[in-house]
Amino acid sequence: MKKTFLHTLVLLFLVSMSFSCRPNRQSVFALQHAEILMEEHPDSSLILLKNLKPDLLSTADYARYCLLMTEAIGKNHLSITSDSLISVAVEYFNDKGDIDTKAKTYFYAGWVNQEMQNTKQAMEYFLKAADFAEGGNDYKLQYLIHYYLGNLYFQENLYDSALKMHRIAYYYSRLLNNKDYMAYALRNTAIAYSGKGNNDSALIYYYRSLNVLPKSDTMTLVTLMNEIAGTYNEEGNYGRAIQLVNKALELKQSSTDLSYPYIIKAYAYYNLLQYDSATYYYNKTLYSKDLYTKADSYYKLSKIEKRRGNLLKAFNYNDIYLSYRDSLEKQLHSDMVIKMQNIYQHKKTVEKIQYLTLEKNQQKIILYLISAISVSLLFFLVSMLLLYRNRKERQTSELELTLRQEKEESQMAKVRLQESELIRVKKEKELLEKEMELRTDFFNRLNNLTFPFLTINEQGGVGLSLTDEDWNAIVKNTDAAFNYFSYRLAEAFPELRRDEILFCCLVKMKLGLGTLSSVYNLTKDAISKRKERIRKNKMKIEDGRSLEQFLAEF
Repeated sequence: MKKTFLHTLVLLFLVSMSFSCRPNRQSVFALQHAEILMEEHPDSSLILLKNLKPDLLSTADYARYCLLMTEAIGKNHLSITSDSLISVAVEYFNDKGDIDTKAKTYFYAGWVNQEMQNTKQAMEYFLKAADFAEGGNDYKLQYLIHYYLGNLYFQENLYDSALKMHRIAYYYSRLLNNKDYMAYALRNTAIAYSGKGNNDSALIYYYRSLNVLPKSDTMTLVTLMNEIAGTYNEEGNYGRAIQLVNKALELKQSSTDLSYPYIIKAYAYYNLLQYDSATYYYNKTLYSKDLYTKADSYYKLSKIEKRRGNLLKAFNYNDIYLSYRDSLEKQLHSDMVIKMQNIYQHKKTVEKIQYLTLEKNQQKIILYLISAISVSLLFFLVSMLLLYRNRKERQTSELELTLRQEKEESQMAKVRLQESELIRVKKEKELLEKEMELRTDFFNRLNNLTFPFLTINEQGGVGLSLTDEDWNAIVKNTDAAFNYFSYRLAEAFPELRRDEILFCCLVKMKLGLGTLSSVYNLTKDAISKRKERIRKNKMKIEDGRSLEQFLAEF
């Protein structure tokens, strides 16, 4: 009688435990409903997911919740700064999910890491997503995978890989018969060709994109026309560039940023030597919030004023340009720090998930032990034996985990050391480059102040007479700015005569053929031949560099 009563109590205990461990069915139903709404109404899906209680879900449903929440954040165009949600989904579906779920999980893991600027990790996830999606019928997902991969390759200047990905994306957009997707894939193909310097092919794909783009998408149409105009600028077809920008400005939306079309027009007018128009549009771009645009505009304004002979204005614009360039360098450094922090946060999240998984497994083991003891006291000795064995296994597992973590930490320390070394080398290179820029800038300013008639007389035609005092000052300026340039040149190339060394100093000043022809009272062709004679016969430069290029680096 006592044994029956004891067994009844144990049975009731186990039944109550099983019911208490069931996930909340209402939460499961809401999760399913959110998944149905995701494609057409992602905003409603996000609201449902936010009202869920994730702690009531089973392990499988919680992993699906993490995937759906990440997808909802992406479809609602919200920012994301942590990969904690998607990491749960990746860890679970990597072992237990079907092919389509794995593909979607790795795609959103790639998207999250791309948002966090973890480019290498994002590429790995996207490539895994492409492997799982291959051969499936989810053409939209396959389009998105290759589209995002193409953009990542483009950011890393891997233009051939970007072309391949966007062509595959275009293939799936045609299977979907989605005009928007076709237009975007063709446009990015054009951008990749432009990155390779193949502007003819870029223009072909830009116009193909225009042909398939829905006419209602005015904003993308304006963007395409501006980008085509920019390509025409690179081709030197400045008149066509201005025509296209004017058409784009006629179609502009109220929210359109005008700095890009204005910079295109300014660049075109600058190269057409229409400096008044160029100045007008460069001044308009100064209101842009983009530091790169502002810096470029002040740099071009400085060059325009220099060509006009307004040296004071040119110096002022150049000083502002240098100030913005310093700000950009600080911003790049800040972006690098943020990227390193994101990588560190990713590592910490993975470690936390591993710890929680281990802790959850430990709790399951303890629960099983308690249940086994509750079923029957008659198997006490067996239960104790099982408990002892499980403890030994857990200790072994913990020891292995500790050793593995120590090994991983050691590897991470090596990686961090290598990264620090790379950053140091890069910084040294940047400092050397900046030093050379400062030397060159100082040299140019010094010569402009000392010999203004040399920089103004770029077109030639008027003879210039330099006195011995002028020549000595030129050599003195060159030696002061570039570490005894004339002495080093004479030592490196003993065949050079004094007059040839003086000629090299003028070339170092980056004087044009017109000015040199005026100084030496020779034709421009004769000046060019003298450069070649010095380069080949006296200096024996055989690597293809011109005399100007060699002396600029000497």
